[in-house]
Amino acid sequence: AALFQSLVDKFNITNASGGRAAATIGVLDIYGFEAFEVNSFEQLLINLANERLQQHFNLIMFKTEQSEYVREGIAWEQVPWHDNTPCVALIESILVATDDAWRLTQKEADAKLLIELHARFGKHPCYSEPRFKAASHFAISHYAGEVLYDVHAFCRKNKENLSDEVHDLIRRSTMPWLQEHARLLTRCSTQPQLPSTYSFSHLVSEMHPPPRATAPERHTSSRIRSRTVSEQFRGQLAQLMELVDLGSST
Repeated sequence: AALFQSLVDKFNITNASGGRAAATIGVLDIYGFEAFEVNSFEQLLINLANERLQQHFNLIMFKTEQSEYVREGIAWEQVPWHDNTPCVALIESILVATDDAWRLTQKEADAKLLIELHARFGKHPCYSEPRFKAASHFAISHYAGEVLYDVHAFCRKNKENLSDEVHDLIRRSTMPWLQEHARLLTRCSTQPQLPSTYSFSHLVSEMHPPPRATAPERHTSSRIRSRTVSEQFRGQLAQLMELVDLGSST
């Protein structure tokens, strides 16, 4: 993540004019829902981004525009559309549950996470337990269709994998590029979890999940975890949606 951020920063500096950025790099991929033979943590993050973008498109093109036509008295036949807000809230909550599993040992983390997901979201309209793979998979009914997710390595992929020793070696390096990389690593691990303007509590309230099952046993530890991949991704996605919203209002 830090390496990618350093490349983006260098591109943006190159594009700057008069000390101010004349252009920024943005990667916006809508209608790119992923559904492969094997879907993992990466596909869940990508599909969350596409659900958020689809949610924005629905809001602008259907709900807002149609409300405007009605308000202005324009003859208009209402176009039915599917609200994917419950699906967005579900994925957010699954990622939060994955963040909470950081104290579990690697061997048991994925299995216990899946047990908790089945217990918490089993009755959610967008969540389902596969008939023949319930011990290792869960399914989500996305806007574009159902996707089956394999939880193997979910928790490992959600962690920053560099050890403290590697971080220390990078910080001690005399190479300017690695020194900058160390600063980016620190920035990635200390940024707020999500921008203050971003909140999905209103989305979660629409889910009405069943009472939470007893939390899986966790190993006590005094360690303070760094920001997870999920937290970084959701924070960046929130910032992207702020930009998209800003462009839609102009």
